Amino acid sequence: MKSAALNPHDAPKKIKRTKGDWTFTIINSVAMILFCVIILFPVLNVIAVSFSSDAYVYQGAVSIYPREFRTVAYKTVMESSQLWNSFGNSIFVAAVGTVCTLVMTSLAAYPMAFGKFYGKKMYVSMIMLTMWFNGGMIPTFLVMNKLELVGSLWSLIVLGLLSAYNIVVLRSAFHAIPKSLIESAQLDGANDFVILAKLVVPLPRPLWPPSACGAWWATGTPLPTPLFI
Repeated sequence: MKSAALNPHDAPKKIKRTKGDWTFTIINSVAMILFCVIILFPVLNVIAVSFSSDAYVYQGAVSIYPREFRTVAYKTVMESSQLWNSFGNSIFVAAVGTVCTLVMTSLAAYPMAFGKFYGKKMYVSMIMLTMWFNGGMIPTFLVMNKLELVGSLWSLIVLGLLSAYNIVVLRSAFHAIPKSLIESAQLDGANDFVILAKLVVPLPRPLWPPSACGAWWATGTPLPTPLFI
């Protein structure tokens, strides 16, 4: 069968924009441009200051372009051993903290999703309570002092091991797994650790990359914790 010829009158008509539409577009574009300028100016100023001479910086004569171009500041920073030590500490805390956080979060979320034990409601309530309340700065310092972790990188890792929000998110992902699979594994003689490691953890694969990114960010940027521990 031959396809019917297209009627030129059936072509979609362009919607004419009113004066109000043009006014909104212009105002919105101008506002966005000004917003971008406000955001970019401090960034460009910091970059320009880093490449400028000290004399012009002290005079406040540097705007968004360098004055008397120099790279002394970058050479000084790169030659400082403290920079590389700090960078190594950050990588260590973030990497080890991410792995430990994912392991501990999985161990905490599994009982919430599939556990059948006395006191489960109390267990869930204690975890949820930490979403709204925490011990505070002084009790945290006292606990870390008792554990002899003050001044140690492990204090930053331990404090970020568990987050109630991450536990709830992971529990929701575990809930999507059919309970019949868990019951079948239990009938085959698998214990909870085997079920968690070989069945529950591998199934929600799309969840692990964003969880790892969140754990990396949380453990890699733990301010202001390092200021008092």
